[in-house]
Amino acid sequence: MSSQPGEPSLAVSRIRSFIKKVCQLFHFSLRGLPLAQEEEQRPRTSTSNLTFSRSLPDLTKYIKKKTLYQYDTSGFTDIYECVLVKPREPMKTVSVKAFKVPGIGRSPEVLQTHAKKLRAEVHIWSRLDHPNVLRLYGIADGFSHLPALVSQWAENGTLTQYLEGPGRDISKDERTLIASPVTVVFDKI
Repeated sequence: MSSQPGEPSLAVSRIRSFIKKVCQLFHFSLRGLPLAQEEEQRPRTSTSNLTFSRSLPDLTKYIKKKTLYQYDTSGFTDIYECVLVKPREPMKTVSVKAFKVPGIGRSPEVLQTHAKKLRAEVHIWSRLDHPNVLRLYGIADGFSHLPALVSQWAENGTLTQYLEGPGRDISKDERTLIASPVTVVFDKI
């Protein structure tokens, strides 16, 4: 679904949704938080050679699953705990985020819609450079119809999982110290 004139792009909507959730977890207001508008990218006619606004390394041949099944799942993605084994580099545990593509058998346009969402996420994530934001290493094939995103592994899970689990006793001030630098990063995109 494309944005109508005057509506925020998909990328901005996803950022706002993420920031709103973070603000709820940290118990502070979303008022006054500026977000940059992103230009929408035109969908390509084929996703077999899906391109991104920034070049990402293909890590497919260096990725090894730790288990047969996904580590976690949500409505739109499956997360796999994997190992990145590159020559002459230390082995590291990574997260592989595979996008689900429901309805692909009924309509080939569904793949194009999901490819557009993937490009928007990569466009934003590849521009983020901050110690409180996981680094995007590259992409990998073989996890879904679309390329999967390879990033640092978060031992404590997502920010939400951490704050609802081991970090639930963190004070409001400490939560603010965690979130404030992340919101500054979003101001720059």
